[in-house]
Amino acid sequence: MDKNLKLGALSILMAGSLWGFLGLTCKTLTSYGLTSFDVSFFRIFVGALFLLLYMVIKDIKLLRIDRKGLIFTAIAGLVSQSLANGFYFASIERTSITTAVILLYTAPIFTNIISKFIYQEVFTKLKVVAVILCFSGVFLTATGGDLNTLKLNFLGLLIGLASGLTFGLMPILNKFILEKYNPWTILFYSFLWGSFFILLLARPLKIFSLNLDFKFWFALVFLGLVLAVIGYGLYLKGLKFGVEPSKATIISTVEIVVSVIVAYFVFKESINIYNILGILMVAASVILIQERKIIGDKQKVLAK
Repeated sequence: MDKNLKLGALSILMAGSLWGFLGLTCKTLTSYGLTSFDVSFFRIFVGALFLLLYMVIKDIKLLRIDRKGLIFTAIAGLVSQSLANGFYFASIERTSITTAVILLYTAPIFTNIISKFIYQEVFTKLKVVAVILCFSGVFLTATGGDLNTLKLNFLGLLIGLASGLTFGLMPILNKFILEKYNPWTILFYSFLWGSFFILLLARPLKIFSLNLDFKFWFALVFLGLVLAVIGYGLYLKGLKFGVEPSKATIISTVEIVVSVIVAYFVFKESINIYNILGILMVAASVILIQERKIIGDKQKVLAK
């Protein structure tokens, strides 16, 4: 693997690790009376404000974008931000958090299938093994081996799969527009469009009626600056360095590993042998997907 691909994979790994703190941050903000949709809005809106400040200071020309760019970023903002968050939270309401997380991480399956047709990515045995290993690892990490944590119904299942599809489309859409536009420009306008669309479900003005302290504002800044700007910036940087979208979604599943570890240390949630096995499986899939060849099978295509 060349240097750029290594840096790209590391960038996406760091992005997924940062997103692992999303649950802790959301729990902090919702304890003040915000809804999940409010938090989603502030994540990308505050992120857009930080990006605007950065771009004005660094190079105001980064704000320039043509009509095609606006259309592409609007689609990316709608699909990857608004719909992905909306479907995910709707899935939680109709099923359970565990079930919603597992359905969200069907994303690598969708990304691999779609990338084959759009970017002609080779669908090898190695990728199939990595995807299966990844999804199985997510399943064990989220459930801890207890199937009673699952709650399935037909509508909840469809909505959960829709969250996986829209999340899986994120690297595919961004990879396409990264060929022409600066990553910060893409991120800024995607955040603006995303915050506009999700505003239909959020009520951000309620913060003016809440009794807020330093802890709230720190969490809000951390949400927008670290978990949005830096997190998505690292993800786009990874794609810019040449990491395939199908691999990017697998690498980013390290998010659930970090979130379980954070829950263990911060919220004192228990971890059993199934959680540990799941974490190891996710880690193995991330390592496996970056190997250039295993038993000479790298170039064998499953289907054309």
